[in-house]
Amino acid sequence: MITLAINTCLNSHQLVIFDSFRVFETSWDITEKEDDVFVKHLSKLLLNFGISKFDIGRIFVISGPGPFTSVRSGVVSANALAYCLKKQIYAVNIFEFLKFVQGFDFVDLIVLSSQHGEVFCLAGYEDLIDIKKYKFEDFLRVYD
Repeated sequence: MITLAINTCLNSHQLVIFDSFRVFETSWDITEKEDDVFVKHLSKLLLNFGISKFDIGRIFVISGPGPFTSVRSGVVSANALAYCLKKQIYAVNIFEFLKFVQGFDFVDLIVLSSQHGEVFCLAGYEDLIDIKKYKFEDFLRVYD
């Protein structure tokens, strides 16, 4: 089954299309401000993979945490595609995603930059629900 994965939670946004045999990826910097940047990169990716959007079998999206507008654009795009194509959509948070791609069962601490001098923090993987957002100075005091 062909899968489309969307990640707009980090400074570099990613689209990945894969099946059992091939993986194609495109990414762009968050500073790229064109209105149709998502569509442009998705069209390029579909062309490189040699399929149309109707060949997509399922859609995964990283649902946060991350910069609000970036996360929202990825989730809205995934929802719109899933609705129009009548496909199933799956969402995971960025910490679950990092755990999966890095192969970690447990880590002491993961910290991701937020905006405005803040960080998202997850201490360990047993409690994926407990994601905290700190001002950077407070984070340094708590985890020093």
